[in-house]
Amino acid sequence: MFGIGLGELLLILFLLFLISPKDIPKLLKKAGRLLRQINTIKDEITHVAEDKKPGKNEKKMKKDSRPSYKQKRTDL
Repeated sequence: MFGIGLGELLLILFLLFLISPKDIPKLLKKAGRLLRQINTIKDEITHVAEDKKPGKNEKKMKKDSRPSYKQKRTDL
């Protein structure tokens, strides 16, 4: 039945008895906030890890070390 086994169905029914129907929306809202926080933390860790890659910072430094047009102009 919809890919749900007997054990999973019994677990769902047991949880419905433990959690009243009034509390289910609150519980889902809390679960959504938790997942959003987890995704935010995951994205921050990914960005930090990408910034610390060895080749990436060297490329940025090479671009920054080139004199800009204004710097060339004032040196004349």
